[in-house]
Amino acid sequence: MNTSTMEFADLACAIIFNSFGEILLQKKDVRYWRYPGIWSFFGGAIENGETPKEAVIRELQEELGITFEDLKLFNVCEYEDLHPQQTRRGKLFTFVARHDGKQTDIRLNEGAGFAFFSREEVLSLHMIPYTKKLVLDSYNEIEKCGSVDKFVQTSEIHCVESTCLSSLKERKDFRGAQVSQTPTVCENLRIFEIRK
Repeated sequence: MNTSTMEFADLACAIIFNSFGEILLQKKDVRYWRYPGIWSFFGGAIENGETPKEAVIRELQEELGITFEDLKLFNVCEYEDLHPQQTRRGKLFTFVARHDGKQTDIRLNEGAGFAFFSREEVLSLHMIPYTKKLVLDSYNEIEKCGSVDKFVQTSEIHCVESTCLSSLKERKDFRGAQVSQTPTVCENLRIFEIRK
């Protein structure tokens, strides 16, 4: 018997680059019921009356303690998260930004940790398939633009609308998947802060 409920929620998140072209990701707490222990974007649900940009600015302030004003819309897609307890679907608004400050400026207020990752490192991370695709798409756009700065400055011009639905195989991988609490070698080297 399927007891899963359906939730509709639009989300706003950010792909944040540092000066080395690496992407800032959040490690979800292993107690997070939807996707325990995976790497993800910072961001969250769009509240009533908020625009997607207002929502992502608020979420980044809450989660990182930093206010990003110069966010550019990169992608809008339909998403679907399947979980035995609750299926969630809606629109995912993905913005891009630069963090040129120090890593010590970042104050993790949510999640188990954070780190900056290169394109090559992202390939080995445990991520939701559609978020990993968005990261790789952003790196492909950087190659076309020639630099992170040009990509971030022009991303709203190149904004695409797509469908971010995981394939059936990818969905099964996340249904009830057991996530190891032991980080991979790559993750061990890159985590800057772990909350107890």
